[in-house]
Amino acid sequence: MFAQIQNVVEFVQTFVMLVEDAENSLQRAVSYTLCQHMVPQHTCTRLAPGYTQPCPSSEDIKYRLTRASVDSVSLYLVEGGTALNVQVGGLQIF
Repeated sequence: MFAQIQNVVEFVQTFVMLVEDAENSLQRAVSYTLCQHMVPQHTCTRLAPGYTQPCPSSEDIKYRLTRASVDSVSLYLVEGGTALNVQVGGLQIF
């Protein structure tokens, strides 16, 4: 009889510990997306007047900009008794 009471007491202790433990609580789902200003998209006030689309999130604009820069290009072609030298400097592509 004592073993059965001990099993019931251990069950109640374990149950109470699991209910009170914050790690086992349910997480509420986030119903909105944060914009690049770290506020919910639908409440962002930093948009330009007349802008109809929601402010993009940081993940949307993270890798959209690609920039390449070439300081100079030198091309030498030599064949037989002829030589060609082409130099281009200050080329930027956006």
